Amino acid sequence: MFSKKEKITINTNNTEINKEKANKGESYEMVVRHVKRSALVGILASAIVVMIAAWSVMAPYAITVNGSTVCYVRNREAAGNVTNAIIKEYLPEDATMSVFDVSDNINVEAAGIKQALSADCVSVSEAASMLKDRLENPDDYETAEVSGSPKKVNPFGIVLYVEAADGTTVKAPVDPSITVLSTANVTETFKVPTEYIKDDSMLAGDSEVEAKGNKGKREVLRQFTTVNGEVVKTDDLNVKVVKEAKPKVIRKGTLGLPEGEDWKTYEGDPIFNDGEVLISTAKKYLGAPYKYGGYSLTTGIDCVQFIRQMYAKYGIKLPNGKNALKHVGTAVSFSNAKPGDIICYSNHYALYMGNNTIIHATSKGGVKIRHNAQFRKIVTVRRIPRS
Repeated sequence: MFSKKEKITINTNNTEINKEKANKGESYEMVVRHVKRSALVGILASAIVVMIAAWSVMAPYAITVNGSTVCYVRNREAAGNVTNAIIKEYLPEDATMSVFDVSDNINVEAAGIKQALSADCVSVSEAASMLKDRLENPDDYETAEVSGSPKKVNPFGIVLYVEAADGTTVKAPVDPSITVLSTANVTETFKVPTEYIKDDSMLAGDSEVEAKGNKGKREVLRQFTTVNGEVVKTDDLNVKVVKEAKPKVIRKGTLGLPEGEDWKTYEGDPIFNDGEVLISTAKKYLGAPYKYGGYSLTTGIDCVQFIRQMYAKYGIKLPNGKNALKHVGTAVSFSNAKPGDIICYSNHYALYMGNNTIIHATSKGGVKIRHNAQFRKIVTVRRIPRS
């Protein structure tokens, strides 16, 4: 049995133990209450986060340009699809998009609760059409003011707008833009520059094709930069020639070429400024057949038409008729005759070549040269004014 002192000690100890247990019980309950309270706050916070996230995904989205709402779509996914739809339309045929840039004045953002309640949402295709119209027809919409800030350039170096020359605030369009950089493998034909051969025996403006040439073929990796659907720049990143091209070769005349004209590109009439030039042209038709009353240097021509056609090649129209050539131009003496003058006989005509020599169309041998201009009596010598 315990003594009274021992009982008191035990009782005292039991009292302390009970107090400690009581304190521990109270602390435990406090911890439990704190944990429950913290869990409730966490649940509420999580719920708010989820609600915000759900709202950001499911809420109507406004598409704005220069701060003005173009339209609303049902949710964030639809808003993304609008941009994707426009970019797809802005890609050149068979091109693959590399990167794209949307200017700062085009925004896609969740509508506020107030706007969401009254928002009239449209489909992705309708929204894309509305935004495209805004992008491609900036003149139909109000412009914004641009202050004297540095010029704004997108990542591809395309200037979207610039400040005034004097740095002051000016009224200028701040056009919204979607810029797309894309590439495509293109197979195309190509030509090389035409080669020209100078022919001093041919009339200026006349030409003959010596070689037709042919197109080549090449495979090109081409990069396109488009702004709002318009291709503003192309760069060929890699070119592989599959088939070589051959140049077209053209022979071009120089006789009677007007001063200052390029013989390669001149297409007008030659200018009659030198009788020697006219004779050089006439000599090209040596051997052409004769035909009384004929007009053709191929099937037959007479003396009058031969002279008329030689001058016609230089843009000079001489009158027709049996005796008309005896009255054209200016009369000169045979002693002063020069190449290109018309020698008129009583019933025949020839072109003077100089040195008492003529070229004419005759019934005996067609177009030929005669080394005696005075083989019959000369009625008159006519000189056509030079240019």
